[in-house]
Amino acid sequence: MKNTEQLKNLAKELERDQMAREATNKRAIYVRFIFVALALLSLLVIFLGMQAYRNRDLTDPDLKAYTQSLLASEFDFSFRWTLDDIKGLTLDDSGNKGSELKTILSNYGKPSDVQVLPEYSKSDGFQIVYLSNKYDYSLPYQKLSLSFKKINGVFRLFSREAEGELTRDLFLAKWDTVFNWTKTDVESLKLSNPIVTDPEGTKYQDIVAKHGLPNKVDYTITDHMENIFVIYYQIGAKDWEKGDHVSLLFSGFEGGETYLVSGGALIGGEKIEK
Repeated sequence: MKNTEQLKNLAKELERDQMAREATNKRAIYVRFIFVALALLSLLVIFLGMQAYRNRDLTDPDLKAYTQSLLASEFDFSFRWTLDDIKGLTLDDSGNKGSELKTILSNYGKPSDVQVLPEYSKSDGFQIVYLSNKYDYSLPYQKLSLSFKKINGVFRLFSREAEGELTRDLFLAKWDTVFNWTKTDVESLKLSNPIVTDPEGTKYQDIVAKHGLPNKVDYTITDHMENIFVIYYQIGAKDWEKGDHVSLLFSGFEGGETYLVSGGALIGGEKIEK
């Protein structure tokens, strides 16, 4: 009888001990849950804080100071851009696909000029400029302007414009090239509106095929359009502007054909306008 009572008491003690351990385990699980939840909440607060910091609007003095820090000096600036590089840039006015400022600076160096864009002040907008002959006028004129604004904390490219002698693939006539333009050639040129769906008119490549590469090329590329201004003249003339010459302007959407939109010539002392 005594042994039975002892066994009952032992069973009760074991049961109470088991219940205590279960309670302790539940409290431990609860404490761990609270700890993990607080840790995750802290990480979320830190992340949101970092996002808010990255996306903050800079004051005018701060933005000006930041853009000035991007400028190259005369001794570390070089124009490294090619036409293919410029065409390879990605533009995005509202999304996250635009080329990043830091990548451009890493690949092509700091710009020669920079200016804040007041019309994009809410998104810390500014423009950087690469000018090939900024410090050396003996270099060919080449200019690239890139506009950035802050999107989700990152400065991204939304607009681009380039001009100058950037077209090494379209460039330039050799010294032994013969000027073979006639009055009839100029008068037969057809102007076009490159914006229409199916433009008609003289194409740049048609001119090159018949008359060879030009003696001078000035190229302009904006966000979506390409413009090619070319001049053919008598090589070796002391003053080519007074001798026979032809000047033509072609325009078209980037990546497509460029069509003649205007032109003029001086052939045999007679001026011809298109």
